[in-house]
Amino acid sequence: MGNHEAENRESGLAERLAKLSPEKRELFRQQMATKRLRGSGVVAQSLRECGITHIYGVAGQPTEVVLPACSANNIRPIGVCHQTSAICMALAHNYQAGGLKAVALVSAGPAVSNSITGLLVARDNSWPVIVLGGRRAFFQKFDALSIVSPVTKHAVAVPSTASLREYIHESYRIAVSGRPGPVYLDLHEDVLTRHILPSPHGQAIADQAVQTGTAVSTSDIMRVADALLSARRPALLLGKGVRWTVSTDQLRKLIETLGLPVITSPMGRGFIADDHPLCFNQARAVLQSQADVVLVLGARLNWMFRNGAELSRNAAIFRVDIHLDDDTTAVPTEFIQADAAEFIDRLLQQLGSRHEEVSEPTRRKCIRTWRNTLRMAAATTQRLLKRRMQSQTLPMSPYRMMKEIRDALPDDVICITEGNISMRAAQAVIPALRPASRMDAGTNACMGVGIPFAIGAKLARPDRPVVVITGDYGFSLSAMELEVCMRQAIPIIVVVANNQGNNGATKQRAFFPEKDAELVTMFQPGLEYDRVMTMFGGKGTTVSDPDILKITLQDAIASSSSCCINVLIDPETPLPNAWGEQSKGLGPR
Repeated sequence: MGNHEAENRESGLAERLAKLSPEKRELFRQQMATKRLRGSGVVAQSLRECGITHIYGVAGQPTEVVLPACSANNIRPIGVCHQTSAICMALAHNYQAGGLKAVALVSAGPAVSNSITGLLVARDNSWPVIVLGGRRAFFQKFDALSIVSPVTKHAVAVPSTASLREYIHESYRIAVSGRPGPVYLDLHEDVLTRHILPSPHGQAIADQAVQTGTAVSTSDIMRVADALLSARRPALLLGKGVRWTVSTDQLRKLIETLGLPVITSPMGRGFIADDHPLCFNQARAVLQSQADVVLVLGARLNWMFRNGAELSRNAAIFRVDIHLDDDTTAVPTEFIQADAAEFIDRLLQQLGSRHEEVSEPTRRKCIRTWRNTLRMAAATTQRLLKRRMQSQTLPMSPYRMMKEIRDALPDDVICITEGNISMRAAQAVIPALRPASRMDAGTNACMGVGIPFAIGAKLARPDRPVVVITGDYGFSLSAMELEVCMRQAIPIIVVVANNQGNNGATKQRAFFPEKDAELVTMFQPGLEYDRVMTMFGGKGTTVSDPDILKITLQDAIASSSSCCINVLIDPETPLPNAWGEQSKGLGPR
């Protein structure tokens, strides 16, 4: 009976083929000869068309099939230990690359909920990334879109295998256009496993122009130029948002044309080098309180600038951004919607046509006086820092630790800082001399990002040394990712500021003053974090003497292999005030 049915089917197919025109029979033959592509392969090919070079993720159903498909399409898969780490690695990779070159992959159910923190980091820092998440029909069934939508720029379910390419290309456009941000693609297991005929390849999406925003108006340019040329104490506030479109040559030409003093957000450092004569991060309090015209580029007046509270209420403040944010500012501002690179180009053109005003002697004299005021304020900060860095106490102070690290670091280092006390000391002591050379806990001060950021940064910039300076609490949140460094040969250096936990002994004593109280906010003394690295096959050492820290770090950098240096510092060092000792000029926050 079975053979008879098969014969009938074959006979019927032959009859239908005989009725086709020669052209349709040839088309049918070609389709039958063409190898069909599985959904996971469509994902990989589409990502490659977007210029993606790396995918970070945890292998799990149903999305794990994407990993070998990516490898077959020359996209390097990086297997990590936690979903948030995967996203943070992709974020740092993209930030260092200056564009969307890496994506993240998570499986279904709890894996999606594990990714929320990474998506939040992406959203709050306005960083582009595509996160591919899995969905299953029964086991681990989960309405991911309702959970991820509040923390993404865009979140959507891909309806079919045939639409994968379209949705991935559109996700790329959304992630990088306007204000960058995270896009989440919900991929059902059926979409990934079904087969379709491959689509003809079009122009690579990464090569296509992406509309960045509203063109800046001539009236806006003239108004800003008028204000800057008439200012006696002008200033530029610079943020990490300039990473995506603005060149350092543009920035330098702007500030040097006007003699314009600059301060930055923490990750905005390096786009104008800290040793540039117009960079005044060590005089930020004086600059903000006395500037009469302020131009804000690539930055939001959020908590990192105290929502503008330190700016004079009499100052004219121009905020140039691609998108109006909802941050509440303490001072009135004028918002100009524009791409920062286009705005600078147009402003330089306007200034070039007004050379006499730019060079006017009275204006130049005012600028010199203003810069002298800022130099004196910076010198006061430097004297205070010098006293702190010369401390001979043991365990060593955070500032002495950072001084020894600073003296060991090469100019081209990518330095990633996280923590409370340690991060603020690093911000005050360690300079940023190149673009994108500084990363930290970011806009929402997320802990645990240091090691993941370092892995992504190193894969994006293998030519530069990458050093993480982290508190022991931040280290504890992502230490397992050191296994990834050893397994996939990604050399980074991790320096742990070991003050026995979150804020050392100060918070423990404030919350639990009893002499015999349990350790709640404080870790056990004497933990050897370097042994985590040696357990995975890397190098590790504990340092308590500041005089050998510099040599130890120099040796680690020269070795070109992963290393963890566990530095014992004073657990009694108090946490700086909520604004990072901003009033003393000791940090960019």
